[in-house]
Amino acid sequence: MESVGKQTLLDADGLPLDPRIAGVLCELLPRFRNRFLTLADEVLVSEIFEEAGQRIRDCEAASGPVNNLKAYAWTTVV
Repeated sequence: MESVGKQTLLDADGLPLDPRIAGVLCELLPRFRNRFLTLADEVLVSEIFEEAGQRIRDCEAASGPVNNLKAYAWTTVV
C-alpha cells in the first residue's frame, strides 16, 4: 500500500486508495512540500492527499482513466 509520509491513503470508506492513484500522489509529496513550506501539519497534508485521491477516483469512475494522471493529480492537490 502507498502512503504519504507514514500514513496510508484511504478513501471515504476507509479502504486504501487504488495503488496507481496513491503512487502518483506519493510522487507529488516532495513537490507539494517545496511549494507549501509553511504547511507542517501532517494530518492536514494527509487529508488533502486523501481528498485528492477520492476526487480522482470519482472522476475516473464517471469519465474513465485520466490521460495524464500526474498532472491531473497535481492540479487536484493544489
